[in-house]
Amino acid sequence: TTLKEMADGEVPDVVVLDRRMPGTQGDEVAEEIEERGYNTQVIMVTAVSPSVEIASFPIDDYVTKPVKKEEMHNIIGMATSVTGYKKDVEEIFALMSRKQALVEELPTHELESSEEFTRLESQIEELREATADTIEELVDELGLSTFQRIEHGLTEDQVGKTTSDN
Repeated sequence: TTLKEMADGEVPDVVVLDRRMPGTQGDEVAEEIEERGYNTQVIMVTAVSPSVEIASFPIDDYVTKPVKKEEMHNIIGMATSVTGYKKDVEEIFALMSRKQALVEELPTHELESSEEFTRLESQIEELREATADTIEELVDELGLSTFQRIEHGLTEDQVGKTTSDN
């Protein structure tokens, strides 16, 4: 998908960029995606070792090559789940806003007898459950070792030693 296709409404759940691409830089494309407000996860996959400057890149993940096919598949799967989660959260807030407007303006007996209001409440509950499930799946997929690595600034090799020592 190109930026032009995205401008035409074809926004993918995940965009994978290289840091150095012919004619442009991945961070420039990521900035353009952010400026246009596209609701997509941006993953930078590159042979360039990370530097402090990536802290300012509008990206959701930074993967250093070489990367195994299975690992890349997992990374994209998680990013897709995050995009879905974000969309679900946005929808929950929109539905809750509508519910709040109705609760503030209409008598309780009218709401209790309304099929539309009951359907609205059901939608909110279903989305809440779905988002809770997504969070659980993401935590399961990431695993404790990833959280340890992030929290303590450890490499994957160091995490392996830490978890095998216990």
